[in-house]
Amino acid sequence: MSGRGRRAAWGMLDTGMGELAAIGAHCAPARGAVRAFDAIAGSQVRYNSGMDRSPMLIVVAHGSRAEGTPEAHAQLCAEIERRLDVPVSGAFLEITPPDIPSAIDGAVAHGATDVVLLPYFLLAGNHTTRDIPEIMERARQAHPGIRVTMTAPVGPDPRLVDICVDRAIAAGAGTPAGSA
Repeated sequence: MSGRGRRAAWGMLDTGMGELAAIGAHCAPARGAVRAFDAIAGSQVRYNSGMDRSPMLIVVAHGSRAEGTPEAHAQLCAEIERRLDVPVSGAFLEITPPDIPSAIDGAVAHGATDVVLLPYFLLAGNHTTRDIPEIMERARQAHPGIRVTMTAPVGPDPRLVDICVDRAIAAGAGTPAGSA
């Protein structure tokens, strides 16, 4: 399936501005620390200059002091980019640079008029229901006319249950239900 078909399959998202936006979009790296991040991911700044609106995607992870966190997130973003055939950039909620405001500023600096945040979180907790929306609101105030939206978090998704069951079986914590 093409990237365009996959985006259509993802559905629509309320932008908070009285309109709906497609979930899944063109993406671009931000500035500063994101340049280093994108160097790891191999991303190139690309955007759809032929459209009136230029959407960009930022995959948002929590952040960690653990060594290798930026590299692992960059690899995830590179794989998403490969499957969508659009540029993808990353940001972190806390601890690890680049932070979300810097990534949004960079996307706007690269011509984005629609910035879509994809929270790489398993559940809709305080970060996705309070913290990130507050950051989005500040970004809207800092960049009038720029649409800043967020997809639902990655989980819960029924496909994640399959992964959990596979891992449990591999660790010897049971057998597939109904296999006896």
